[in-house]
Amino acid sequence: MKPYYPLLFVALLLSSCGYHLGYSTSQSIILKEIINKTKHRNIEVELYRLVIEEIRRTHSLSLSDKGTEVTIIVESCRGIPIYEATNIPLVGDLSIEITLNIQSPDSKPVKRTLSVSERYDDRANITLEMAKQTALSRLAQSIILELISLPAKP
Repeated sequence: MKPYYPLLFVALLLSSCGYHLGYSTSQSIILKEIINKTKHRNIEVELYRLVIEEIRRTHSLSLSDKGTEVTIIVESCRGIPIYEATNIPLVGDLSIEITLNIQSPDSKPVKRTLSVSERYDDRANITLEMAKQTALSRLAQSIILELISLPAKP
C-alpha cells in the first residue's frame, strides 16, 4: 500500500516549472494542468501520465505556447486507488468514476463525469493491476475526447 511517489515528484516538478504540453488537432489545445481537490492524489498523477502518453501516441506533440490553455480540475474520483492494485486475479467489478471541471478562456467551464466499469470472471485471468491500467487508459482517452470537443474560439 505505497503510492507512486516518484511519479508524484515528477508531476509536481513539471507543474512547478510551468511545463505545458500542447498537441495539434482540428483545434490546437494546450493541456495546462490537472489539479486534484480530493484525497486521490495518486489517481491524478496516473491520469496525468496516461493523458500525456495518449496525446503522444495519437497526436503530434509540441511544447509551444500556441493554442488554447485548458485547465482540468479533478473534483472527485471514486474507485480503486492506484496503490491498492495488486497482482491478485480479479473476479468481480472494477469501476472508476471521475468528475472533471474543464476550464478554457475560449469557452464556458464544462463539467463532465466520466466512468468506466468492467466485470471480470475467473476465466478472464486478469489481475487487478491490469484491470486498473485498462480502466485508466480508457478514462484518459475519454478526457482527450472531451478536450478535442471543446468549442473553438470564434
